[in-house]
Amino acid sequence: MDLFKIKYRGLRFWTMVLCAGLLLTGTETALAKADRYFVDYDNNTGYYVDVNSIELPSEHEVLCDLYLVKLHGGYMYRYRAYFDTQEGSYEYQNVRVYDYETKKLVSAMDFLQPRQSYHKSSMLKQTVSFALEWKRTHLHKTPYGESWE
Repeated sequence: MDLFKIKYRGLRFWTMVLCAGLLLTGTETALAKADRYFVDYDNNTGYYVDVNSIELPSEHEVLCDLYLVKLHGGYMYRYRAYFDTQEGSYEYQNVRVYDYETKKLVSAMDFLQPRQSYHKSSMLKQTVSFALEWKRTHLHKTPYGESWE
């Protein structure tokens, strides 16, 4: 009887450890994955949106991670972007710069840029339209993506 209790406790302990490890690994991987979709390009810069980062706090607000990839620079810029469709404005809340080849973070800065009009930038208008359409037609986050942090 005692041997059975000891084996059962050991089995229960290792099952809990395994489940906790799987849960932490799965959560960490899901949070680190960016599923970038190409929106459009302007000159030598490609615009991408991480569809897993799109949030719609209200009917006229859009939050998303916006990626700019420079063709000849070797860097990728990730901005946490806030758009207000009623005002037609946007602001960047932080920026992360990555080496595109190694996927390593080169620099990061948190800031709050003053709001600016996005009507002059067709790329930002397309970004907002893409994010709104994606969020309205896709209810769940995608299981795909790349780790950049």
